[in-house]
Amino acid sequence: MENVISNGVYLTPPDLAQLTSKLLVQKVPLIKNKIAIYDNSLGTGNLLLETFKAVLENSENKVIKLYGQEIDPKMERLAKRKIKGLGLETKHIKCADTLLKDVQGSKRFDYVCINPPFGVPFNPEQIKNDHRFEIAIPKSKDSQLLFLIDAVNKLYRTGRCAAIMSGGSLSSAWAGDGSDLIRKYIIENDWLECIIKLPSNLFNGTSINTYLWLVDKNKDEDRIGTVQLIDASKCFHTINSDDCKTHILKEIDINEIYETYIEKTDNDRCKSVNVKNNELTHKRVCVIFNDEEHYYSDPKGMPIGKFLRKEVLSKKPNAVIDTSKTVDSYSIYFDMFFNDKTETFVKTLKDYAKLIQGYHFKSKDLVQEYRFPVVKISNIKNGQIDLTKSVGITQINHVVERYRIHQNDILIALSGTQQGKCCLVENEPPTPCYANQRVAIIRCFDSDNANAIHDIINSSLNDWILVKTSSNVVPNINANVLKDMPVELK
Repeated sequence: MENVISNGVYLTPPDLAQLTSKLLVQKVPLIKNKIAIYDNSLGTGNLLLETFKAVLENSENKVIKLYGQEIDPKMERLAKRKIKGLGLETKHIKCADTLLKDVQGSKRFDYVCINPPFGVPFNPEQIKNDHRFEIAIPKSKDSQLLFLIDAVNKLYRTGRCAAIMSGGSLSSAWAGDGSDLIRKYIIENDWLECIIKLPSNLFNGTSINTYLWLVDKNKDEDRIGTVQLIDASKCFHTINSDDCKTHILKEIDINEIYETYIEKTDNDRCKSVNVKNNELTHKRVCVIFNDEEHYYSDPKGMPIGKFLRKEVLSKKPNAVIDTSKTVDSYSIYFDMFFNDKTETFVKTLKDYAKLIQGYHFKSKDLVQEYRFPVVKISNIKNGQIDLTKSVGITQINHVVERYRIHQNDILIALSGTQQGKCCLVENEPPTPCYANQRVAIIRCFDSDNANAIHDIINSSLNDWILVKTSSNVVPNINANVLKDMPVELK
């Protein structure tokens, strides 16, 4: 089948090429008489020609030049025949390995459109001295991001790039590796404009999810400092097919995705969120064992402390956490931004122990002998708390003062039927009360601050997640680390 060349190499289907070109060509530079378009993974030319058509429709008597590079000579010849068929010149279409030979040199472009190979390896030794990849070279041997950085660096200062990539382009197995640094370079320069999760089964030969990256070196003012994420995975029509391509983008689907991008609002099948650039970064902890540095984040949806104990310390009991070498990761956890608000809220409460403490006692510490009341999940309602039905604890040595409930504390239920519910302690409890292992505490100094934070949580859970700790809030310390983690903290 023509659309499947080899493992990892899939030609851009016409419907996806139409969507990509429509999103890419938003504005044609008015002051320029010549427009240059480039595709560094040309294939048979579908994406390049659709972009040409989009520029032609939006331009006024512009001279449009096409440039392309393709490693496969058969596809390169087919692309040339298509281009010649439209009466266009093909002298800038070259047959060469993009990663090994930079045939375009210092040439710059107004638009770059690419659909690079998915997960195809490369030889780092062959490109280590190539100036195009001075930013970084990935460790994963997946060449996608190398094609992307080549494309981005070949843009004019007002240029735009569209890249169809697999999910592997979003995250890395290693913190601070080449893939991370390439994403960091694009994000910190404020060039990343939008990432769109496309429907599965759009390609012949593979059913994997793909993502469309839009990069703009001259963002519109209302997009500066932010990245738009669009989940368009449900925006498609189904077709009968004996191959993997069972989904197609009809005109109505393309227009729906386009409108979501332009308006930056949700519609029936497309969801959109706008995040600040720094919200795409994550911390990764450096753990040293066997005299080597290893980096871990939260890949399994559990707190980092629990993950380290379960996955690292159980096998490497002499491991040491070196917090001075904790690094920022630029892996983009796309789906996290589209989870149900309450689900995301509760997960965030559990994961970010620097802000919230959700572990206080072990279940065996809770007994029916009333001595010091312990707040249970069932006691926490929206805006109020009932301390009269609490249980007690007798093992006083397990009681830590920071878990004692005081006036102006905000309590949040982390599980059970009240999960995500919170209440404000308006008055000092008449007798000492403590939170149990599934209740989180936010400690505030004054009633005004406590009321404000409580209102924010109740009015907008999703927005509250993004609120950073201020000087008026004392975050609880992670008891998992203090009590249970058998490692030395440097």
